Amino acid sequence: MKGTIVKQSLENTDFLKKIKILKERITDDKKPEDRWNLLTVEIKEEQIEELKKRIKEKWYTHFWNEKELIIVFKNKIFKFKRGDNLQKAIDYGIKEGIPKEQLDFIID
Repeated sequence: MKGTIVKQSLENTDFLKKIKILKERITDDKKPEDRWNLLTVEIKEEQIEELKKRIKEKWYTHFWNEKELIIVFKNKIFKFKRGDNLQKAIDYGIKEGIPKEQLDFIID
């Protein structure tokens, strides 16, 4: 599966050695401490549970293929068919303290 991981969302980055990083982009926020390293990755579905254990509170990551979208929070995983309404995951993310505008689940 393809996905997006924000490097800063991980408690440690050792897990990244186990997956394929396709691209890295750094956001262009003015203050360096506000910048995020956005990683486009390939991951096996069976690795997602292991990754879930490494995500910090108030963060998420998401993965997709041609059929489904998987959204991974620290304490919960949502699986959707592509095109489904994602409101349950958005509501959960807001409840966990993630700003609504960050719950966009962009795929390419």
